[in-house]
Formats: sequence, structure tokens, C-alpha cells
Amino acid sequence: MVRDLAAAIKARQVAGGLLFVNHAAQAMCYANRCLSIRAVLGTCDEAVEQGLGELGANVLVLEYPFVGQRAMAAMVDRFMHAPPTVPPSVDRMLAELHRCG
Repeated sequence: MVRDLAAAIKARQVAGGLLFVNHAAQAMCYANRCLSIRAVLGTCDEAVEQGLGELGANVLVLEYPFVGQRAMAAMVDRFMHAPPTVPPSVDRMLAELHRCG
């Protein structure tokens, strides 16, 4: 699923995506290994806001068993209405980190 989403983002078929998971650890690890993905874990509105503003997050991961329906709806709404804009400093840092192996 992560591989398909990363390929679609890289090919510019989609701007980003939502991952609804039982447990977020694997999804976050796998997603953030893909160069085209900048995933944020939706724990609260502020986390989503920070992911969008500081990283230009293009994937929102939600652990649906642990997030209430209203909170989840608010995070999805916020995420869907913000185009993923990557700050240049983040692009540089990600490129540098990619070289570290």
C-alpha cells in the first residue's frame, strides 16, 4: 500500500494520501523511507498542523482505533484543505539525510 502510494505521488497522479491503520509504527517507518512521502502521524490537530507547516506533509497516518471519530474527521478535514508545500530547508535536509545511508 505504501509503495503504491509513493509511486502515485512520485508520478504526480495524486498529491498525497491518507493511511488508516490499526498500529502506526510500521506505516510511519515504511512511509518515511520513501523519498516522495513526508508522513505525519495524526495524534491531534496540532500534530497535523505542524506536519503541514513544518514539513509540507503529504501523507496523514491515522491510528483509527485510538482516535475518536470527531477528532479524526477534524484532522482529515485540515489535511485535505492544505496543499502540501515543502519548505526549501526541508528539501535540503531530506536530501542530506538520504545520503547518510
